[in-house]
Amino acid sequence: MKIAVCEDNEADLLVLRQELEKYFSSRLMGQGAIMYYCFSNGEDFLASSEGFKYDLVILDIYMDFMNGMDVARCIRKENRIVPIVFITNSDDYALEGYEVEASGYLMKPIDREKLFLMLDRVFSSAVKEGAIRFYCKRQVVELEMEKIMFIESMGRTLLIHCCCGELYKTNEKLDDMEKRMSNPYFLRCHKSYLVNMGYINKIGNGCFLLTNDVRVPIRQRDAGYIVRCYERFVLDKTLKGMD
Repeated sequence: MKIAVCEDNEADLLVLRQELEKYFSSRLMGQGAIMYYCFSNGEDFLASSEGFKYDLVILDIYMDFMNGMDVARCIRKENRIVPIVFITNSDDYALEGYEVEASGYLMKPIDREKLFLMLDRVFSSAVKEGAIRFYCKRQVVELEMEKIMFIESMGRTLLIHCCCGELYKTNEKLDDMEKRMSNPYFLRCHKSYLVNMGYINKIGNGCFLLTNDVRVPIRQRDAGYIVRCYERFVLDKTLKGMD
C-alpha cells in the first residue's frame, strides 16, 4: 500500500507520519508493507516517479507556490479513484472539495481519534472483500481474485491472466502481489509464477496443466513441497464437498 503525504511544515509532517504508522500498525497488521512518500511541496509530488499510483493522498491545502486544492485537481485528471484527504488550518476550501471528490478534511493540529475514524471510513470502502486492486494503463482496476488463473512475472511487469481470457499488465513485484493475495487458493509454484490452484487440471512433467491447457512451471528444487501443497488443497476441497 502506497501513502503519499504533501505537507510543507516539517513538524506537522513528522506528527502526521507517526500517526499514520500507529494507525496502520493497529488496523492492518499482516496486510503487507506500507510505503510512505513524503513531499514538502506540490510540484515535487506531481513530478515524483510514482506519478499518481497511490492508495491514499493526504494534502496540506495551504502550501507555497501551489496549494493542495490545485494539486488535487491535477490528480483527478489522471486518477478518479484514489482517496484524497485534506489537512488544513481553515475550512475556506470546503466547498471546492466537492469538485475533487475529497474523502474528508482534518483540521490542524491533527486529532488522532478523528484521523483514525476518517481512515477507517476511507479504507472500509476501498476494496471489496475477495478482490484486489492494481494499476493497469494508468487506471485503477479492481478484480475478483477468484477470476485470476495465474500471475506471471516478466521483468518489471506482472501479467495477470483471467479465466475469461482477459490479460492485465501492471508494474509490481510478484513478491508484493503475493503478500496482498488473501485468497488461500493461490500457490507460489515458481519464482515467476503465482497460480490459482482452483484452475489446475493435473500435474504434468514439471508443471501444472491448467483447465485452459496452459502450462505453469513448478520450481524444481521445491517440487515436492509444492506438489504436496496442491494435493492438500485437493484433499481439503474434496472433504468439504462431502460435508
